[in-house]
Amino acid sequence: MAYRCKNNASWTMEFVSQGCYQLTGYTDRQLVGNAELSYSDLIVPEDRVRVWAEIQAAVHQGGQFSIFYSIKTAQGQIRQVWEQGIGVYDSSGEVLALEGFINDVTLLKEAEDRLRSAHQQLADANALLEHRVQERTRDLVAAQTKLIEILESMNDVFYSLDDDWRFVMVNPKAEQYFLRSKGELIGKSIWAVVPASIGSEFESVVRSAKKRRRPTVLEHPSYVQPGQTLEFHIYPGANGISVLCSNISERKRAEEQIQRLSRIVEQSPVGVMITDRDGVITYVNQAFSEMSGHATEEIVGQKPRVLRSGIHPPELYQSMWDTLVKGQTWFGELCNHRKNGELYWEAISIVPIRNAKGVVTDYAAQMLDISYIKEVERQLRQAKMDADAASRAKSRFLANMSHEIRTPLNAILGYTQLLHRETGLTPQQYQHLETINRSGEHLLGLINDILEISKIEAGRAVNTPESFNVRTLVEDIALMFRLQAERAGLELSCDISDSMPEQVVADTGKLRQILVNLVGNALKFTERGSIKLAVHCRSLEDRNVFLVFEVTDTGVGIDEQELSKLFVSFEQTESGRRKQGGTGLGLAISQEYVHLMGGEISVTSRVGVGTTFRFEIPALLSSAAQAATEGLPDKADRLAMGLTPLHAFIMDEDLDQSRLTRSFLEQLGFQVRCAESVSALIPLSQDSPPRLILFDWEGLKEEAPASIHAIRSLPQGEDIKIFALVAFASEEAVREMGRLGVTDCLIKPLRTDQLWAKIQQHLGECFASASPPTEGGGRGWGPEVLDSLSSAQRLALMDAVQTGFATRIRQLAEEISQVDPIAGQFVLYHADRYDYERLLNALQSNSDPHDGVGSE
Repeated sequence: MAYRCKNNASWTMEFVSQGCYQLTGYTDRQLVGNAELSYSDLIVPEDRVRVWAEIQAAVHQGGQFSIFYSIKTAQGQIRQVWEQGIGVYDSSGEVLALEGFINDVTLLKEAEDRLRSAHQQLADANALLEHRVQERTRDLVAAQTKLIEILESMNDVFYSLDDDWRFVMVNPKAEQYFLRSKGELIGKSIWAVVPASIGSEFESVVRSAKKRRRPTVLEHPSYVQPGQTLEFHIYPGANGISVLCSNISERKRAEEQIQRLSRIVEQSPVGVMITDRDGVITYVNQAFSEMSGHATEEIVGQKPRVLRSGIHPPELYQSMWDTLVKGQTWFGELCNHRKNGELYWEAISIVPIRNAKGVVTDYAAQMLDISYIKEVERQLRQAKMDADAASRAKSRFLANMSHEIRTPLNAILGYTQLLHRETGLTPQQYQHLETINRSGEHLLGLINDILEISKIEAGRAVNTPESFNVRTLVEDIALMFRLQAERAGLELSCDISDSMPEQVVADTGKLRQILVNLVGNALKFTERGSIKLAVHCRSLEDRNVFLVFEVTDTGVGIDEQELSKLFVSFEQTESGRRKQGGTGLGLAISQEYVHLMGGEISVTSRVGVGTTFRFEIPALLSSAAQAATEGLPDKADRLAMGLTPLHAFIMDEDLDQSRLTRSFLEQLGFQVRCAESVSALIPLSQDSPPRLILFDWEGLKEEAPASIHAIRSLPQGEDIKIFALVAFASEEAVREMGRLGVTDCLIKPLRTDQLWAKIQQHLGECFASASPPTEGGGRGWGPEVLDSLSSAQRLALMDAVQTGFATRIRQLAEEISQVDPIAGQFVLYHADRYDYERLLNALQSNSDPHDGVGSE
């Protein structure tokens, strides 16, 4: 288990790996941050003080620590663990945390203890047996009396039988064993004393030994003490036999335990290798042989270097050996080669093995073949690289597609707007223009939808929560569609719960887009009846709430079999195809936005009855104070301003685009001249230096660096505003244009209000009019009045307008009025009339992500 914890008495875990549950029985959620218990609670009480002291001593000296101790698992089991880690320090040397690994070594420690105990017992038994043999030899040589004294002092059972199997000698241990006194035993037959042994293996072996006159050793269960195993040493003599009997039950159990541990190691699925202190292999199990391809007899006696693949540097092996020589455990991953030359990866841990005196005598390595895991990791890396390459190709395709479609669309919409300003057209001609313009705007909307869904799929869409008024937002959406509903003969209503809080925090931009999509769809597919937009609040704990929105219509409805298509990109229902519009992306984008904000969206529908879309998103109650709404007039006064004629040059190889841009600028009062290249533009600039130059970025991109440098080298060249016309531009491309000296970008198709806003922003000139602008092209007080706003004011006002946050707009208007009354009145005039589109266009120049590229 890998971990990171605080250096406190509780060992508060900040991170634990997935091995936590296997080791402790607790999940990471239970341990991290002491959620249910601390890691210190797992350490058995008798080890806690020692663990704390040893770790503190190590980390305060700046070194690693390695320690064995016991923990109690969630199941109540006591496990032996081995922990190795280091301290994490700040710049002043203070310990911030601990990082390391904790391994379960219970089986290894138990096996080590049992093996050590078995070795000790065997040594003791051998020493005792040797002592007994020596004693008996001396007693036999010395005298019969000495023999009796020795036999009587022995801890083992000893007795002698004559040729008729009668007891002739017994020692005190024999009396205890047979539960009879010496007097009760002497002269009696052993078969009478222990009748259960008649016909047993014991009788057969004893009689055979006596007959053949050969000493015999027999292991046999005790008839007198059930459950005990005895070792009988039978010594035939001239006049009978002598028997020395030892209880070997403990020894047998130790031997069985050793054999069991040996089988566990041999049959383990993990490869095991044991070497001596010099690194010579002394043992490998079957799993190692299968992993490496080397048989036991081939590998024992060699050193592990025969497995090296040559991939790792010598420093790695030196570091490994240095760690082992210090008596520490080494962990790592190695790439070795099998006997057949095939490379394989293994995760390996090497543990020093110490004898009873603490001296390292061997090294035990555990190895796990992780070749498959490494291959999966490689495939995942390759898949990610392929996905990234596909994403980049997709972005390039979208950029090219956007340019190729927006460029002709720019001319279509632009000339349509210019023709619409003409006064001599017939009503039918105006109708044709409206059809062209509406179709062009529809195509532009399709392009924007495709780009938006691509942005979502690329993971570039983010949730940007802010405080807003739900009631105001919903009312603004209803107001936006009310005229369209009335024209269609539909009733559009709002149902806002009385319990709706004043201010909440959520992503208002995406929420507004979702509602616009759903209400717009309802209007599109409802021919009679009504549309209802309802919202209520579902409170949770603390300041958390759920905002629940429902859009219900009495439209054509959706067949149950087609409901699964609703939220699939580029899929449309039968009714949607009959409408002959859209890409099938609106609902897909809405669903992605809902999911991005942490919510869910669903739909219920009956054909011929209507449809209800329902979605809910989490939000946070806002503690922001309500904005002041008093002290401003209901109507704004109007200001007449004048525009000084300015010179503008256009560089564009596309003649249609060039004529369109020229018409726009001339209607705004500019004196316009066109040039196909910088070389043609320079002479024109000598007579009438331009204040504004527009050029098509895609058409002149290769010449851009030299062209811009030449323009900036002209007299007053630094004051010239250079606008680039682009169909699509990533943030990186915009920054690059800014570095080259481009003042700002205009997105195709070029719109009058967009161009006007940019001119007002960068040139600070205004038109004169006695009334607000009209669709007929009359000049009026417009975007120029906002020229005095700071960047922060523009961004704040842009956010408020996009979210329909009316109270916030009025608050900002009041703040602006304190510095510039005219600008404040302009904002309030359009806000009071819910003319958000015109106000948004006025602010578009600074809220555009391509704004101000040359301002740095």
